[in-house]
Amino acid sequence: PGRISTPAEVHERRGSKDVDPSSLTPLAVDGDDLEEVSEFVYLGSLVTADNDTSKEIRTRIFGGNRTYFGIRKTI
Repeated sequence: PGRISTPAEVHERRGSKDVDPSSLTPLAVDGDDLEEVSEFVYLGSLVTADNDTSKEIRTRIFGGNRTYFGIRKTI
């Protein structure tokens, strides 16, 4: 059985860029290992491993432009 990380350990793992990924214990739920990804969408917002928001901003601007130009003839 795995152990639960303390808040200090979680902060240390999240804040350090020089952690060897092979030294980390895989996270599992009900015996299934969770896949590590570099980005994912959570509650409609793009979350990246490096906390870069530029892709999120571009995606939102593109979506707004697409909506505006799609309905501009009707307004």
